[in-house]
Amino acid sequence: MDTFYPIKHWLLTLLIGPLILFLYSFLFLGGDSFSDFLGLYFVFILFGIVISLPALICYYFTFYLLKTKINSALQLKTILNVIAITGIFITFLIMEGSSIFGFILCYSIAVIICSGFSKIKKEESYSS
Repeated sequence: MDTFYPIKHWLLTLLIGPLILFLYSFLFLGGDSFSDFLGLYFVFILFGIVISLPALICYYFTFYLLKTKINSALQLKTILNVIAITGIFITFLIMEGSSIFGFILCYSIAVIICSGFSKIKKEESYSS
């Protein structure tokens, strides 16, 4: 199976998560303007990379263990999404704060959306 799937899914989630968070903030909380968001977008990405590394390690380790045991990409993605959402939940609960629920919700939605866009490719065997 594709050994780069966890990295692709993680990076795509880190790119899409802040966009969903901005939309949530703008639509439901009367959030800031779009220009304010653009200034914060890269901060969210850099901060997300740093704080999500422990979750990525667990995610990748689980992928590595299960990729040969589970043949269904859907089953593997479902298990990995549960791991990713659990990692998001734990990470944001450790950070605490008044808007943690919004962060958990938006990044969890991003995990599910991004898993739909990311494909797990089966490794092909080449014969000479």
